[in-house]
Amino acid sequence: MDIFYSQLDGVTLFRGVRDRETIRNLINHEYKVFPKTKYSENSEDAFTGIAGASYFADDTIMEIEFYATECKFFYQTYNLLGMNYGELLKAVELNGWDIIKDDETIGLSLESGQLKLYIPDMADEGFNAKCKAVCVVVPPLDNA
Repeated sequence: MDIFYSQLDGVTLFRGVRDRETIRNLINHEYKVFPKTKYSENSEDAFTGIAGASYFADDTIMEIEFYATECKFFYQTYNLLGMNYGELLKAVELNGWDIIKDDETIGLSLESGQLKLYIPDMADEGFNAKCKAVCVVVPPLDNA
């Protein structure tokens, strides 16, 4: 599955939609529902090998995290999933992207924190550490 970032919709696949059922239909993949906890607003959907989605109490999507196993995640022309940290820093410099490095050295963010890259082995592997997941904060339709 190829996923493309969108400032207006989080990902182009979600253009003009935010409700849970439509999101499930668009992803069109087996999923499991994890129940609401005291730390979440709602239950979450885990799409096997592809993504995990969090929802607001009204069943509209809050954010979605894509994993490197069965999909590609494109930001501009770059597939961020599987990209190593060194390549990512070169792309940042080449394109003038603003980044936010996380305090725990497990990733960084683009788009003012709307696009979070999970690079858990940065401390151990340095520039060779791979981006293992991309989390996208999906803007609500009334702000899109």
